[in-house]
Amino acid sequence: MNIKDENSEIIPDEKRLCYDLYFENERDALRLNWISGKTADFPFDQLTPFERTILSLHDDKGYTYEKIGCQSGYHRDTIWGKRKQIKNKL
Repeated sequence: MNIKDENSEIIPDEKRLCYDLYFENERDALRLNWISGKTADFPFDQLTPFERTILSLHDDKGYTYEKIGCQSGYHRDTIWGKRKQIKNKL
């Protein structure tokens, strides 16, 4: 992960992301196309897979920042800050 300062773009190491954590059944597996950007419409197609994953887990599944951070290897405040960046992008 590359972070210059607290306001800089968070660029996760994609190798650290384990998509298996997020998909528990066939319906969830269909979200992989949205998260990977294949079926994401504007403005969501402008987001990274990591950003779409955060939105999916928080807004759709109702995961807390702490739970998302625990599963992705980031602190909950990092996830909160990233979601704030996403909201500003949209």
